[in-house]
Amino acid sequence: MKACLIIAALTLGLSFMASGQNQSSSISTQFIQVSKPQDMDTLHLNFCDTFSIEINGLYPILGSLPALQDDSTIVKTLLIRKGFSQVDWGSGNWDKGPRMMNSKYKKGDCNCEVSKRYYYNKKMKDGNYDLRVSERIICNPK
Repeated sequence: MKACLIIAALTLGLSFMASGQNQSSSISTQFIQVSKPQDMDTLHLNFCDTFSIEINGLYPILGSLPALQDDSTIVKTLLIRKGFSQVDWGSGNWDKGPRMMNSKYKKGDCNCEVSKRYYYNKKMKDGNYDLRVSERIICNPK
């Protein structure tokens, strides 16, 4: 009987976790290609709307990772200019590349999360990969 109760509790708990994951990922991501970082100013983003955008073309293909302490995001600059404050930051490895940086920003009731992603791109002759870099911004997920 105890085993049945434990299984029922675990099943219920896991269904709540899955439900929470589905809600946060229910925003479809729009992919945008830009030619240069200045093109970001022409997007006219309302950071209090609900959206998810991944922006490619902000950075050239890189041969190696920059030092973490020197790394930053372009979208961060836009958010800070609009009066947002950074409330969290983290970085780590991921399965599609050697680094991902995440930061969270807040202004009143508006919340945005920015991810800078280093994707493995093409394998070079020395066996290492060059890196394609993008930034993704998710604002106000429901």
